[in-house]
Amino acid sequence: MTAWHAAPTVTIVSLADLRTDCSHAGLGEKDLAKNPFRQFEKWFQEAEAAKITEPNAMTLATTGRDGRPAAGATAWAGAGFAFFAAIGQGASRSTTQSPPVSRR
Repeated sequence: MTAWHAAPTVTIVSLADLRTDCSHAGLGEKDLAKNPFRQFEKWFQEAEAAKITEPNAMTLATTGRDGRPAAGATAWAGAGFAFFAAIGQGASRSTTQSPPVSRR
């Protein structure tokens, strides 16, 4: 016979209370470096300084030959804009079919 236990007490929190207010910050064209590699370097250094866990982790978004989008987790390799993705998996397969990508 299975013993039943009382459900744990859960405090309901408003989703609005979980959000971080980012309205104090913005990103305008005037704030960006002219060289995208310098801009990436600046953002990466800011992420490291903020002690973000795995600042080299990113999402790589691609599209296949059929035009359908796909995204997967990758890791920046630390040299130029090279990154690691599992061979034969979604991100690496899509980049060979459609080289333009978006990283976040």
